[in-house]
Amino acid sequence: MATNGIRSTNRDHLDDSLTRAKQFFSFLRCPSCGAKVQVENGKAGFARSGRLICVRCSATYAIKNYIPELLPSREATLWESLIRTQTVKISDKQAYAAREWMLDVLGISEADIRETRASKTLWRDIAYLRKAVRNAQLSEDVLLEFIAMWGARGMAPRYKNTIADQLLGERLATNYERYEDVLLRVILRCILDDNEAVLVELGSGVGRLLMQYASCKTSRREAARPYRSAFPDMYEPDSLGKPQHLRMLIGLDFESRMLRSSSAWLSANRLTEEIRTGVITQVLGSMHHLPFGLEHHMFDKATKVVCIMFQTIGNQLTSAHRSQILRYAWELAKPDGVLVVSAFNGEFFQKLGIPYYQSIQASVGKAIHVADATFVSEKGIYSKWMIPSELERTCHAAGIANPLLLWGSQLEIFPEFDRYIRASSQSRVKNRTLLAVASTDPALLAKVRQSLCS
Repeated sequence: MATNGIRSTNRDHLDDSLTRAKQFFSFLRCPSCGAKVQVENGKAGFARSGRLICVRCSATYAIKNYIPELLPSREATLWESLIRTQTVKISDKQAYAAREWMLDVLGISEADIRETRASKTLWRDIAYLRKAVRNAQLSEDVLLEFIAMWGARGMAPRYKNTIADQLLGERLATNYERYEDVLLRVILRCILDDNEAVLVELGSGVGRLLMQYASCKTSRREAARPYRSAFPDMYEPDSLGKPQHLRMLIGLDFESRMLRSSSAWLSANRLTEEIRTGVITQVLGSMHHLPFGLEHHMFDKATKVVCIMFQTIGNQLTSAHRSQILRYAWELAKPDGVLVVSAFNGEFFQKLGIPYYQSIQASVGKAIHVADATFVSEKGIYSKWMIPSELERTCHAAGIANPLLLWGSQLEIFPEFDRYIRASSQSRVKNRTLLAVASTDPALLAKVRQSLCS
């Protein structure tokens, strides 16, 4: 039996938030060595602030506003110093070398770059990151992740209001994401019909999915009231079918500003109780060092639904990074879980990509490269639109042998979500959607296919 989204092994403590808290900490793992972490000094409770300590390597990790910060220790220390103050002097020569290196990594010709004043600052920033990472003797993979984090940090202040917020965002951007929301909702309802589930979002950003599903799990009428009023087909409990079967929501992101925005948004919508009791768990961490041990007993008999949505996979800077993240996510989902990945369909980049990025320019910045199904902005935002065969190859490289791949006309229109996104809008934007679903359960995949396909 599930209570507030988390199963307790002791019925006497089902309503004890401190017991739930202790369970919460027990499934986190040290990103440096993979061992368990525990609250420093053995304090019990779902800590709003404090520190976690690794039981093996003794690395420590801060907890801030209920969010454990689980980036590898050396990387976290360097990153904090980088964002506090720019202490490394960068010459024009170093900036130009960083520009050449970055274009080579991305496979972009110099002739295909349209420089702006802000892009010149971008190359200096990359040179700054490059020099700092080299001085710290960290790997190029760390550098590439820092560059992505730097871009996300620049995008974060306006991301919610421009893109993620279904009441405030640009209609073209929100319709894209609304249709993906609907697809995930249909998949989850397939699972929750017969099973309990834990939803894990990798790249949770400002927390729109966390708010949707937390709203579905509470009967408190004040929770997410404006969204419930506008979109009852997505935010009311009965829209999920069996919300009591959804045990827990976990969101991981590598950018602290995104998570702070998420916490503020959840709090403004009266969902702080869900954070405090562990129904919603947010973690600052890297998809390259996933700090979870989802084999833990608290997930027994629950289907793990691991999702990478809203072009997160296409925002990775190299094909190697994309396949690596899918490999880690697949390992997280196995043996009995489901992996859901959405990407932007490169076959429609010219038709849909340019107007999309123009509509969200306030958040991502002006384009300095728009060609070959790839977008790069002056703020360092990178987005690769993938054709179906590319996503399939990425899945295969990640060890996912037979993913269910769906796109465009194969996907259904869902009239029951007409309040959230009109059927006419679904028909327009579904061409941009490329979806991969993986599971070791062929019967579940068949059920998902039947629910999603037209």
